Amino acid sequence: MYVVNGVPGGSMLNINQNDIASIDVLQGGAASAIYGTRGANGVILITTKKGTNEPQVLFDSYLSLDYIPIS
Repeated sequence: MYVVNGVPGGSMLNINQNDIASIDVLQGGAASAIYGTRGANGVILITTKKGTNEPQVLFDSYLSLDYIPIS
C-alpha cells in the first residue's frame, strides 16, 4: 500500500521522481496498527517536496554529440 503525503491509496506512476523528498517503509505491526488490514503487507510512505515562497531556479540539460570519422 502506498501513502502519498498522508493520503492512502496513491500510485507511484503519478509521481515525478524529482518531486520526492523522502520514502519510508513500515512493516509488520507498525503498518497494521496504523492502517489496519490494508497495511498488513507493508506500507510505503512517500513525502513530496512542498512549494515555498522563495524563488527557485531549476536547470536540467542533456547534450549528445555524434560525428562521422573521416578516413
